[in-house]
Amino acid sequence: MSKILCVILVPLLLISTVATLFASASLESSLGGSARDGLESIAKCVAAGYNTADESNYYISNTDHLFKGMYDVTGREDVIDSYAEDEDVDISIYYGNQCMATSFINPETGERRLYEEAPADVVEHVIEGKQVYNEDNVHMNGNVYSVVYIPIVEKEKAVGMVMAARFQDT
Repeated sequence: MSKILCVILVPLLLISTVATLFASASLESSLGGSARDGLESIAKCVAAGYNTADESNYYISNTDHLFKGMYDVTGREDVIDSYAEDEDVDISIYYGNQCMATSFINPETGERRLYEEAPADVVEHVIEGKQVYNEDNVHMNGNVYSVVYIPIVEKEKAVGMVMAARFQDT
């Protein structure tokens, strides 16, 4: 009798375990995709907001501020902070590979993390390839984030990026 139970129960337990692991991995994968889609939507809204503020091109002023036409993107910290707080994310705007506006505050200095360069692989993918880039488990600013970068395109050329980052509980 015990041999029959072993022959029936062991395969049943094995199948149940494999099915549970597969379902768990599938659920985790789909939730991660949903979170990235949400970050991408936020980044697109930020880019659209700046396009609405001024339809002119982006440029760097002689004061090292990023402008969009007459609109001072770097100087209007309240705007980028508003986007970040409304969506519980951090936002950065890059011109080329350099961060020109951000809601990230350096915990050591209390200053914004301006003028830092984006990782080379991100720049290659987003600016050179004009593709969306997303990644989980990114270590930034002393925490772990899910991030999405989208290209800022002017006249069919990517001139910068918008990054949206959401804190990950580890």
